[in-house]
Amino acid sequence: QSTWGVTSSETPEDKFAALYLWYGDEPLLAIAVLLESSLIAASRTSRILDLGCGNGHLCQVLCARGFAAVTGTDVSEPAVAICEHMQATHLAVNPSAARAVFAVDDICATHLAPCSFDVVIDKGCLDAIVLERADDLDDGESPLDLLCDGVTHVLRPGGFYVVVSCTTKRAELESRLCAASAAWAFVTDASQLLSEEGRELLELLVFRLGACDPSSS
Repeated sequence: QSTWGVTSSETPEDKFAALYLWYGDEPLLAIAVLLESSLIAASRTSRILDLGCGNGHLCQVLCARGFAAVTGTDVSEPAVAICEHMQATHLAVNPSAARAVFAVDDICATHLAPCSFDVVIDKGCLDAIVLERADDLDDGESPLDLLCDGVTHVLRPGGFYVVVSCTTKRAELESRLCAASAAWAFVTDASQLLSEEGRELLELLVFRLGACDPSSS
C-alpha cells in the first residue's frame, strides 16, 4: 500500500498524475494483442481480472478495445477510488464506452468468488508483492505462494494467467503455481511482443489452469 500513499488534500487528478504506473505503457499493447490472439482468443464478454490495477489504466485500455467484462482490483482503497473517479470522468465524455468494475481486494487473501474469471492479468502485482512483502510469512506460506493460491482460486479451469514480471523467472513461478494446483501448465513466453528495450527488463509469460489443449476450447 505504500506505493499509493497519496494525501487527501490532493485533487483526484493530481493523485492520478502522481501515481506510479508499473512499467509505463510498455506492456499494455502487448497484453491486448495477446488477449486477442488465437492463443487466448478472449471474447468481448470474457471475464478479465487486472490484479493490482493501480490507476486503472490497463482496464481503460481493455475497455477501449471492446472488452466488456473487465474487473480491476487493488489492495489500496485510494487507488480504487481514483480508478472509479477517472472512469467516471471518461464516461462523462464517452457514455457508450465499456465500463470496468473496480474493487478493493488482496489476492493473497482474496474475497473474490471461485472460478469467477476467464483471464487473470498480473502486470506488476507479483513484483510488488515480492518486493514489499518479502519478509512476510502466513502459516509458513510466502506471499508468492499466497498469490498463486489466490489466482488458482479465482480462475476458472481452462483459464489463462498472463504475467508481466521483472523479479520472478518462469521456472520459479511455474513451480509455485504447480504447488497450488497440479492442473497448472506453462503455455508460452510471449516476451517477443515487447520492445527490445522491454525484453531487457521484463518477461511476459502465459500459464493455463487445467491442462487443456487451447485449440479444443
